[in-house]
Parts: sequence; C-alpha cells; structure tokens
Amino acid sequence: VKDEEITMFSVCAGVGSAQMAIERGGLPVKTIGICETDPDCVEIFKEAFPEIPVYGDMRFVITAMEQGDLVLRPTILELTVPCQARSIVRVLADWSDTVHPSARLWDLQVKMVQLCSPDYVVIENVPPFRNEKKGIDTLEQFEKLEREICKLGYHVESGILRASLFGDATQRQR
Repeated sequence: VKDEEITMFSVCAGVGSAQMAIERGGLPVKTIGICETDPDCVEIFKEAFPEIPVYGDMRFVITAMEQGDLVLRPTILELTVPCQARSIVRVLADWSDTVHPSARLWDLQVKMVQLCSPDYVVIENVPPFRNEKKGIDTLEQFEKLEREICKLGYHVESGILRASLFGDATQRQR
C-alpha cells in the first residue's frame, strides 16, 4: 500500500491487543472499527480507544453490509474469532462434548472477507489439531478456511508463531 491511508477493521477484537500493537509499533494504520460482543472487553476497549467505533456482533455487521446499510472497505481485515470451540484445552472442559457458541462464528470469517474485500486478511487463532479419541479435528476446519479464502483470490500463507519470539514470557502458540 503506497501513499494511501492504511485502514483496519478488527473482528472479535477483545480489549484491543491488535490496536495496542499498532500503536506501540508506531505503524501508520487507522482502525476504522471493531466487532466485539463481550461487555467487559467492550468497556475496556472504549476506555482505551474512545475514537474507534465498536459495532458489536459480527453477525449484525454482516447483515447490515448485506442489506447495504453499512460499507466497510478496510485495507486490512483482522479476524480473531474466539478459540474456545477450537482450542486443545477444550477437551478438558465440562462442555467438551457440546458445540460451543463461538464455533458458529468460524465459517462467517469468509463472509466478512467477501463483504469487506480488503487488500489483506490477517487471521489469528490457536493452532489446528486432531483428537481422534474425542472426534475433534480443527485442522480440517482450518484447511477449509484456507481453501475458501484462496477461492476469493487471496494468496494464503500460514504458520505457527510462539509469543516468546516477540518478547513474551510464554510459549503461547498462534
């Protein structure tokens, strides 16, 4: 992107860690809005970044875009859909044999990319895994997402990064 304002829209933005990274890194990126439904996260985000619009639930944003009531054309679309339904830790949870509500958001990522038509798409989530004993295969979900994004004309590069590579004290993988 040359000589144009770089904009970002963040889906499932949480408390705004991506926005914090942009600011700390001094990157010339203007966040034009976020989707977030967790009331505690929204409160923290609004306190830290009062100038950035919070659009709430991504499903409502998709509907508004489909109906022509909202137009979003960010340079970068960041998708960080909750990982509870995909995390390896879920096999330890009491609800591990049920469908977590955030699981339904996974497939909506492609719809957001279609509607926003960004120049770049950044997807952050837990690494895919297989647990044949529990019948969980998030690798298949991830590979389907990659295929669908490729069908939209995007070049996909994926990999696993550890937080410790960026100065964090943990080995958390994404």
